Amino acid sequence: MNAMCLMVRMVVATLMLLEITGCTGIPTEVTESRPALVEPRPSNEYGLELVSLTVRRNDPALRSFLAALRTPDGVNPDHAERLQRNGISLVVLNESQLVALITSMGGVLAEKRSWFGQCTSWQSATRAMLVDVPRIFVDGRMRTAGTGAVSLLCMGWTVPEPDGTVVDVTFVASALAESAGSLSVTVKPTLAGTRIGQFLAGTSAFFSLHSGELGLVTSAPTARTRSSRGPDSGVEADVPPTPGELLLTSTYGSDPIVTILLFVPILPSGDDSAEGSVELPTPTP
Repeated sequence: MNAMCLMVRMVVATLMLLEITGCTGIPTEVTESRPALVEPRPSNEYGLELVSLTVRRNDPALRSFLAALRTPDGVNPDHAERLQRNGISLVVLNESQLVALITSMGGVLAEKRSWFGQCTSWQSATRAMLVDVPRIFVDGRMRTAGTGAVSLLCMGWTVPEPDGTVVDVTFVASALAESAGSLSVTVKPTLAGTRIGQFLAGTSAFFSLHSGELGLVTSAPTARTRSSRGPDSGVEADVPPTPGELLLTSTYGSDPIVTILLFVPILPSGDDSAEGSVELPTPTP
């Protein structure tokens, strides 16, 4: 990809954020829009499709698989490392690699498809309520959570390039906390019923997806600290969740599960990507 072209598109995406939030510097607030349509895409439309997969959590298998994949165009190693610190893994892969990953995780437990199309306003990809979560570890700092919710918001749109159309994607985690806590902000209902939230530092990304590529976002397993002194010496201690862990990990009954978000570029004839048509393995007994 032409580096200058990508830089221009990143600047345009930043200006869109500033226009939406009314900020003159780094955006810190966002108005969350309506959810995406959970329907099959119209046959004559192109843009971004989101596929949400729920699988059993297997951190060693996930770490091993993600380590062999690259980050998408537009995300440098330092940026990827910062996302990792906030519990978010972002990689690009193809259909066969996706099938191999899902097989290694034991198959898909649940699947949901959301059509975003040409989406230049924020849509919610996933959300977690702040229930029994007194603190969150955000960008290397402990922050009290209060009550409310954390969402992963995203946008996506097609962009023509000399070597074929691509889909530009941007996402960010946003706190919609309503009570006391360092994440809390004033909730301001608008005439449309939307609410104002706060971007969480270190959780945003902008990247491009080419034909045949799938953007994957999931939770990056966080190392646990060990006490080196006292009666708990050598015992693993849980630390507060990162935004990625809060948004993308959970339990089903007693089983730990993880959410895998797939950003699928749906492109004009001649540039078609998978369109999510890949046959995904079902859970093993």
